[in-house]
Amino acid sequence: MILGLTEIILNNIAVSRKDEKIIMYLVPIILTLPVFLIDWETIGSGLGDFVSSILTISALLVTFGVASITILFTSSSKNIEHAKEFYAGEITEGVEDEKEDKKLGDEEKEDNLVKDVDGKAVNFFQLIIIRSYYAVVMEFLLIGLGLLSKIFLTSCVFTEGISNMITIFFEHEVPTVVYPVMMFILSALLLHAIIVLGYALLDIYYLMWPNKN
Repeated sequence: MILGLTEIILNNIAVSRKDEKIIMYLVPIILTLPVFLIDWETIGSGLGDFVSSILTISALLVTFGVASITILFTSSSKNIEHAKEFYAGEITEGVEDEKEDKKLGDEEKEDNLVKDVDGKAVNFFQLIIIRSYYAVVMEFLLIGLGLLSKIFLTSCVFTEGISNMITIFFEHEVPTVVYPVMMFILSALLLHAIIVLGYALLDIYYLMWPNKN
């Protein structure tokens, strides 16, 4: 299972262009950095409700993502069949690049195609599936982290700037900086999952109207 999840993550990185990687990974971090400017005690007092909202949104996104994957696999439309024969590099590079590809040899065309982590060319249908699966994996990860955060918060006793985390196994003080860090991670991961899902939906849009890519 771990190997399968790792392969999904690595494949998404492999099939994404440089500009897509910047938007997927860097933009969520930049947008959520201002969290550290908020008063940490204020974050601590409202973090429980925030985590609950994250769990609700993540559950909805997982439902939508799984439904989308199911529809893609069960659909037998001509667009789906065409996407299985059309390689991702021919679509993601744009119309102008396609014109240039016509002048290239077979080996050069192969180098321009989008490839997975194993170096195999990925068709457009596989590209959509990879991104859809990756989005669902990130959403499940978000749910897991949200649940752990809930457990952490329910086992804390708040004092003035310091919280005492008491469990069966140990007792120690946790600095309030932990709360903005938790909010930062959850917020960034949620934005990341939404952006990846957005790319997958955009690919599906191009699948329905291939002349628009």
